[in-house]
Amino acid sequence: MKKVLLISAGALLLLGGLAGGTAWLLKRPAHAAPPDDEGAQSVSVKPEGAGVLLEIQDGGLPLRSLRWIGPLPGGVAVAQIATQSDRQQVAVVKSGRPQGLFLVPRPAGIGEGLFNHAELMDACLTGDDALVLLYKPLGGGEGEPALVLALDLPARTLRWCHRAPGERLAAGGVGKDAAVFLYGKVAPIQRLPIALQKGETEGISPVRTALKPYEKPEELGDLEDLLPTGSWTFLVAHTRGLSAFNGTTKGWNHLAGPPPNRLGFTAPRGALAQTGKRYWWQPEPGGIMPVQADGTPIADAEAPVIAIPEPPLDAQTLKLLGGDEEGRLWFALATPSLRAVAPPPRAQIPGADGEAAAPPAAEIPEFTSGELLAWEQHLRSDLGRIYIFDPVTKKVQRFAWLEAWPSLKAPEGFTRPGRDGGLQPSAGGALLTSDRGAWWVPLKNLPLQPMGAPPVPAAGK
Repeated sequence: MKKVLLISAGALLLLGGLAGGTAWLLKRPAHAAPPDDEGAQSVSVKPEGAGVLLEIQDGGLPLRSLRWIGPLPGGVAVAQIATQSDRQQVAVVKSGRPQGLFLVPRPAGIGEGLFNHAELMDACLTGDDALVLLYKPLGGGEGEPALVLALDLPARTLRWCHRAPGERLAAGGVGKDAAVFLYGKVAPIQRLPIALQKGETEGISPVRTALKPYEKPEELGDLEDLLPTGSWTFLVAHTRGLSAFNGTTKGWNHLAGPPPNRLGFTAPRGALAQTGKRYWWQPEPGGIMPVQADGTPIADAEAPVIAIPEPPLDAQTLKLLGGDEEGRLWFALATPSLRAVAPPPRAQIPGADGEAAAPPAAEIPEFTSGELLAWEQHLRSDLGRIYIFDPVTKKVQRFAWLEAWPSLKAPEGFTRPGRDGGLQPSAGGALLTSDRGAWWVPLKNLPLQPMGAPPVPAAGK
């Protein structure tokens, strides 16, 4: 049995040993290999069609499962590989370069059943020496503690492990202060330093007992997104608004969210992004505002207006995907329920005068029959459009999967995606999946069209 990952040829630099288009074969080193009855897995890479085929081939035993995570910031994709011997392995690709296959050792104190059948949910590559993996126990509920492991890549050893509630990871800081933040919808935020701390022993304890989660302020609602602004600081988008942790000395800042939108977007609605030194907060689809690292609005910066002449309703459903290395913001289209969502109960939030003030309740206007008809027709159309906005030039570009799919020459077995299509601007590309595997397409290979330009015709038209 074979599982495959296709990666764009323009993004992949083949390592030594690749000549004349032959495959590059990466073998797991002997000291990291399991017993001979399992055999060694391998990763072969060769150009195919519009991309490059990266194929994970089974060794002595067939693969039991293959799960790709990504794309992640920095162009990272991680594959969880499990054979029928229940060994946990991961394959890592960064910026189109295979980083290797790594055996994930079972930490002391973690049962075989929990470890062998745990699902990889998220990952972070910090620098070039540590890979942090977030596993969820098979069948575990929302409150079930996750298993977080840090692999030392040069040594191919387990640096540390930790168990705590959480569903996502976000990397912040560099060097000795590098860390990942573990968080979830209702789980407390916890900072996990990459380096071992005083009194910790490499790979031994399943709980880093000296590490404690942040105390959750009453102003925070359910978490929707977290963006580190430094080694110790971060922004949080949540159901009540925006909050920023500015270190133990300065503490928290909180900004109440706007009145609910009558379109009725379902959670998660909030999103965060960074372009250069600027941070962006989207309380819900359709609007975005620049904020400072401390969570306060930028006084002399107005919220950008993204003009979309056709179809005009798209502008009201723009869902922030993130920012790319050129400073542009990327948006997909969200689907409104057309039923206003009642705001959650809000804690009192300090007003401008320094006294606590509860945000006033806002009246939500109802749709006319004509407006409802227009929205229903709009939502029945293809919504696989991506918009790219440059905050400096104010120019808007568009990319539509329907129109561009034939020109991308997707491999056999891959169908045209809808909506965002696995696109992550901070990763520099989109990761599309199928029964065959996944297909990585870098942003630079997408045929972007300036607004007002004729669309790229679809095949057969």
